[in-house]
Amino acid sequence: MADASRATVELFIESGSSAFSVPELAANAGVSERTFHRYFPRKEDAIRPFLRGGLERVIDIFAAAESGLPLRQAVEAAWAESWPVKYPREAAGLHVVLAGSEALHAVLLQETLHSEQRWASALAPALGVGARSATARMAGAAVVAAFRLSWEAWSEQPDLDPMVVIRQHNELCGHLLEGRTAPPD
Repeated sequence: MADASRATVELFIESGSSAFSVPELAANAGVSERTFHRYFPRKEDAIRPFLRGGLERVIDIFAAAESGLPLRQAVEAAWAESWPVKYPREAAGLHVVLAGSEALHAVLLQETLHSEQRWASALAPALGVGARSATARMAGAAVVAAFRLSWEAWSEQPDLDPMVVIRQHNELCGHLLEGRTAPPD
C-alpha cells in the first residue's frame, strides 16, 4: 500500500489540504474503499507508510555509508538524500498540511519518534556504545529532533536551503554528533 500512501501524500501536497473523504482518497489511490480501509483504518494512517519509509530510507543510507566521515557529516550526508531535502517545496507543502491537522500531525510525530530507536541502533557502533544505551538513545533523539525542527523551519520559510538549516540544527546537537560521548552510561 506504499503506492496508495504516496498518492495520498501527493494529493495533500497538490491541494494544500487534507480535507478529503476516504472514498476520495481511495479513488485517488486507485483502490476500493474497502481495500483502503483494510490497510488504513483511519484516513490519517494513509500517510504513515510514506513517512516511515522515508525515515527508514535515510537511516539505511547512513548505516550503509563508509565510516570515513565524521559522524555529524555522515548524518548530514544521509539527510541530503532524503525526499524532503531533494524536494523542499513539496516537503514544505506537506508539512503545512500535516501541521494543519491535529490527527495528521500526531502521525508525523509518532513516526519521527518511532525512528529514534532505529537511529540509536545505527549510531551506536560509531559512538562505541550499545544501541539501548542512554548515549545512543539521546543521539538518536537528537538526530530526529534536528531534522524535525529543520523541516519545520524551511516549511515556514521556503527560501531557506534545507541542508543549511539541517547543518545549523545538527550543530546544536554538539558532542553527540561529533562522536564524543557523554559520561559513561
